[in-house]
Amino acid sequence: MTFNKIIVSLILLMVCSAIYAQDIIVTNESKRIDAKIIEVSKSEIRYKESDNLEGPTFVLETQDIHTIIYANGKVKLYNQDAPKEQSFPDQIPAQEAPVAMQSNIQKDLSLAHVENASGVYIFTDCVPVAAYEVLGNVFFNQRGEHSTMILPTYNSYGMSVIDIEETHQYTEIRNGLIAQAIMANRQVEGVLITIQAEGKGQATLIKFKNSTDDKSLARVNSHLGVYVFTDCLPVNGYSFVGKINGAGGLNSDYNNLRDKLIKKAKNRFPSVQGIIPHFVTGGKDTAEAITF
Repeated sequence: MTFNKIIVSLILLMVCSAIYAQDIIVTNESKRIDAKIIEVSKSEIRYKESDNLEGPTFVLETQDIHTIIYANGKVKLYNQDAPKEQSFPDQIPAQEAPVAMQSNIQKDLSLAHVENASGVYIFTDCVPVAAYEVLGNVFFNQRGEHSTMILPTYNSYGMSVIDIEETHQYTEIRNGLIAQAIMANRQVEGVLITIQAEGKGQATLIKFKNSTDDKSLARVNSHLGVYVFTDCLPVNGYSFVGKINGAGGLNSDYNNLRDKLIKKAKNRFPSVQGIIPHFVTGGKDTAEAITF
């Protein structure tokens, strides 16, 4: 290779790197902004649009930000505080499914509507009902004192490792996987999350085949004879039978916590058919015990 060809190759490499060297901001309204962040303060960030670096500088308040994925692969999660303690009445009226839907689904107690975060549907302990195609995977591994996220080689950004603050916490693993999924593939519409022992996790990135399908509809898994509605709510009507208090902590494993909540629910409420867990980072996890 001649010297001139080497120079040209280096220039092309620099251009390609510049294309992908952008920050990604995801707002609380699930809007994605490709940006070059200029300044970050406690209350706001200042940035330029990545495709118009000579243009105006924009200001966005941090209270409106869900996630920032920096060009170097580091992820900053905003507004991820633990939810406030909720008070539960002794009995909640049964939640009714839409009339048009009842005749088809009332016998399938596993049906649920999953939550959406940053424009991505979350499927933990459940599978989508709508047809989908797999785009790839992102992985979560613990290394030393910090957890890391590893992007597979299919990602246009290449192999990347980022630090996540917590270790085994479900919410931290979930949020980190969602952030990595957004950065890995812009077409992602949902993530199938699998949590393993010792803070290890994996998310399968999916895109739905039909735009008219209900993308939030899922079938949840049953553990120990009880349906688990993690990050989702039942479609069928249900009644609240009681609240279960669990034990949390920075090194709490999702599967162990889930099973402990189920066992407590079955001991206290023998008629329980499902639980709706609430995982609190660094605090006590709880669950609503329900019957249909």
